[in-house]
Amino acid sequence: AAVSELEAIAAGLLQRPPSCRLPMAHNDKVEGMTAQLSCWSDCSTSVGATSSTGSSTDWKDVYVDSAELLVAVRANCARALYRQGRPLHLDRDVAFEVVRCNGLSLQHLRKELRADRDVVLEAVRQQGAALAHAALHLRVDRSLMLEAVANNGLVLHLAPPELRADRAVVLAAVRQNPLALQYAAEELRCDREMVIEELKHDPTSLQYAPAELRDDREVVFQAVSRDWQALRYASGRLQEDRELLMEGIRQDGLALYFAGAALQQDYELALAATERNEAAFVYVSEALAADRDFILEAVRRNWRVLLRLDEDWLGDREIAAAAVAQDWHAMRHVDRELREDRDLLLAAIAQDGQALRYASRSLRQDHELVLKALRQTGLALKSASGKLRGDRDLVLLAIGMDGKAYRHASKGLRSDRQVALAAVRTDGAMLEFAPHGLRADREVVLEAVSQHGPALRFAAPHLRSDAAI
Repeated sequence: AAVSELEAIAAGLLQRPPSCRLPMAHNDKVEGMTAQLSCWSDCSTSVGATSSTGSSTDWKDVYVDSAELLVAVRANCARALYRQGRPLHLDRDVAFEVVRCNGLSLQHLRKELRADRDVVLEAVRQQGAALAHAALHLRVDRSLMLEAVANNGLVLHLAPPELRADRAVVLAAVRQNPLALQYAAEELRCDREMVIEELKHDPTSLQYAPAELRDDREVVFQAVSRDWQALRYASGRLQEDRELLMEGIRQDGLALYFAGAALQQDYELALAATERNEAAFVYVSEALAADRDFILEAVRRNWRVLLRLDEDWLGDREIAAAAVAQDWHAMRHVDRELREDRDLLLAAIAQDGQALRYASRSLRQDHELVLKALRQTGLALKSASGKLRGDRDLVLLAIGMDGKAYRHASKGLRSDRQVALAAVRTDGAMLEFAPHGLRADREVVLEAVSQHGPALRFAAPHLRSDAAI
């Protein structure tokens, strides 16, 4: 919508006879769209309109301000170069400035300017695609084509057969955009050196290489070493190449997807793939996916493989222990029966007390277990049983670790003045969770606001006006 409005404004600038060419106040809306475009109020003068003198305007004599024209061109208002469907008759110097601002404006110049080699050269240096609008005899000019493909490699599709077979032209195009190789002559698309050069910039362009090069180990290795997904375009024979596949797996385990059936059964390859990306487990052979030793080793290397296992394996304690030893979050995914395993939970709590959240109801009542969790993080109090959240010593320990634990204490202990004082000294904002009686306690409120000034909003109304507080 903005571009359309800019084009309309630019066209309006050029469709005014001298008598209507009046600079007016800036339009804030358009000024906000582009700082480059100076705006005037609407001056709706149509073709053949009568001027202020009463005479009909001959459009051949309409005044065109080159500065205004260039403003419109810079704003990509290409239509500004047209009047009544016909290109403006610009002189050569102005045409140079126009294509220097926007090379694609070449398409709107009159025929003789589009056949002017110097004008076209200036246009393609600015926008390679402008060559499409040059005169036919200039599209086959080798030096112009070199300039164009250096700016936009895909312009090679405009080249005649002899230039598509020109090694220098194709190489320049490929260096600018590797996808340009698809427009090269057949003999150059099969050129080994050319393909390798292209793969340095875009490994996935291997898909455009001929079959014999996609079966060339060195060529494919060049692509795969830069992007494992190039394996998708390798020949079937090379997808069975163990070393090539391992190169892809080092980048992402999902490269196992492109392996042949034999390599998907390779123990070391499958382990390397699942270690790099647990999602690769779905591509290992059925035999390995059912092999307990393989699964155990895979989980030891990457606990997240646990997420890809069938439910039958989630109850295996050794596999669960291997996962938990790496990351306590694995407790979330083990079988519910294993959440009753005290030793397994202790291993998780040793990493982070919040692992208590995955404990069974009975283990949440275990005083020793909860004590170990609270020594890791006070917020583990939230997962303790109701009885232990009413244990004064445990609650004070939790608050000492993290004042926010106060909100998880039992209602009785939140009413305990000493417990509340300990909480607000650690985190004044915890005054919010104190009962109304303690919010009216001057000492408790003073401690809270000393630690966290905004806690004043939770104080009783009469204390909010206390000057000392």
